[in-house]
Amino acid sequence: MLKEIKKCYHILDLPYDADIEQIKSRQKSLIKMYRAKGIRTGKSYKTKINEVTAAGYALQNFVKENGVQKASFFNFDTNENDVATSVFVLVLVVIVCTVTFLMLL
Repeated sequence: MLKEIKKCYHILDLPYDADIEQIKSRQKSLIKMYRAKGIRTGKSYKTKINEVTAAGYALQNFVKENGVQKASFFNFDTNENDVATSVFVLVLVVIVCTVTFLMLL
């Protein structure tokens, strides 16, 4: 699956096995929410509404072409940068905990 499609699922906050009706209803509810929020705060949420609209149409086209995806189909890849960052943070936390423990003795 393309990163753009994954991003669209993330924008609409939908599971990967969502069908077209779920996509349409979520798209409508987010647009209504942003319009109400714009009226309440006096800000323009035009870019957010356009982003939600584009994501909704992209997902609808994807589901029409490829069908509803199975939830178990998706595997998230990790790259070396993610693993290295996690290891670095873990080492940093261990060092901070060790120094704190030694200071308390």
